[in-house]
Amino acid sequence: SYNEKITLRNMKGIKTDLKVILLASTYQQKEYNSFSNPKILKSMKNAVFEAANKVKGVILIVKPHPLENLKETKKLIYSYKNIIFADKDEDIRDLIKMSDAFVSFGTTATFDALISNLHTICPVFDDWAWSEVFVNSNAAVIPRNKEELVLVFQNISDNSFDIFEKIKVSKNNFIYNLAYLCDGNSTMRVANLALSMTNRFF
Repeated sequence: SYNEKITLRNMKGIKTDLKVILLASTYQQKEYNSFSNPKILKSMKNAVFEAANKVKGVILIVKPHPLENLKETKKLIYSYKNIIFADKDEDIRDLIKMSDAFVSFGTTATFDALISNLHTICPVFDDWAWSEVFVNSNAAVIPRNKEELVLVFQNISDNSFDIFEKIKVSKNNFIYNLAYLCDGNSTMRVANLALSMTNRFF
């Protein structure tokens, strides 16, 4: 709800008039370096940080991956002021609740963001292959360079979101085929199903 969103923002000291963009940061295992150049991930992180710094009216929350080298990531930020870090052990779903948009490099949390109806961005520079499912489905906005990323952030800051409107139908189709019902009652359905199965034996 709106009240929940504002409460969560207040807990982090975020002004209500700012657009909150959440980055699900990640790392690349060395075993995959032959499959995907690790410099691409670094360049995309740099582009996200630069875009957040250039565009007024937004604040970027960085949620580090639990196994990510946080010191290395923080080195990319220089002296940018509108970027804050969440704890690496914080539940990203709570951060999703308080955000207006979501940025990922193809992580599984992208599914949570899409189901939560967040405006979702998956930068894909060069031959980055980890976001392929979101590229093929057209469920997220796909900036191909840092200039395009700045335009997307500006679109969010301006409260326009017309870039996201262009993919609304394909995003909704993707969610429809991904999730059964997006009504918040999945736990209750599982519990009722478990109880009904138990009652058969007692």
